[in-house]
Amino acid sequence: MDKPYTIYKTLQEAFKTLIFSRIWVALCVLGYTQASFLFFYNDTEIYSYSIMLMLAGYLLYVLPFIYYSLKGVKKTYNNRQKWIQNHLLRFYITGAIVTIILGVFAYTHLFIFLTMALFGSGVGLVTVLYELPLIPYNGRFVALREWGFLKPIILAFVWWYLGAYGVAKGWANDIWGTADNIITFNGWVILALQFVFMLILCVLFDVRDYHIDAVRKISTWPVKWGIKKTHHILIVMSLLSIAISWFIDIDLYLKLANTLTFLILILFSSGKIKTTYWWFYDLAVDGMMLVQWALLLAMYYFFF
Repeated sequence: MDKPYTIYKTLQEAFKTLIFSRIWVALCVLGYTQASFLFFYNDTEIYSYSIMLMLAGYLLYVLPFIYYSLKGVKKTYNNRQKWIQNHLLRFYITGAIVTIILGVFAYTHLFIFLTMALFGSGVGLVTVLYELPLIPYNGRFVALREWGFLKPIILAFVWWYLGAYGVAKGWANDIWGTADNIITFNGWVILALQFVFMLILCVLFDVRDYHIDAVRKISTWPVKWGIKKTHHILIVMSLLSIAISWFIDIDLYLKLANTLTFLILILFSSGKIKTTYWWFYDLAVDGMMLVQWALLLAMYYFFF
């Protein structure tokens, strides 16, 4: 006899839908981009640029699922892949809905969309090559993600370039009147810190996937150097980021929010938090993009 469908099971299914369907990470991209508006313009408004990037990001994330589905390839080596395989219709439906919504935004904010498409086409291609095995290498086709050492750097660069650098350069130019803002020295330092922030998140996922990557002979940072040494590297990166935040000329609320953000990352990188729950990395680590935005907003309203 089947067990009754409890509230716990309902919540668990909701979490799986939110995380496995990639909706959560798309929302996190929104948070990361909105944080850039605070870092560079002290602006708390939610902009169409961030929303369009979130929608485009979702499409890029679900592209591999649709691609492998159309090719008839079944991947069921973990719980997420099993869930995806059983809910492929949802990806076709949500993919179509998001495409339509993105099209509406593109029509109503055409100049921003074209600017984002022009400057983002290169990293968009990199993202496709990262996700799909389209690069001929040693007699077979591989994806960029199979080059383990570069894997977190490539992924961090893609979202940093669009979600941080793009905002700093003023690609949402119906607001600032130019798509080529001059970035100050402090601006470049903030951009560097935002890249480090995203890089740490990406490496933390490689820590989680250590055993899978080791079996598949993908030489990620944890596989190459070991989990303990990788944790130490991430902690040093976080501490340096905190120190740098206090040596550059930015508002106090930005310093405090950035400090709290990297302190949480130090906690994640310490290895003391048990990660036995399937949802931890997707919900908590990806969620740091939303946490950073929330901390910036909280500090902004407290001081202003």
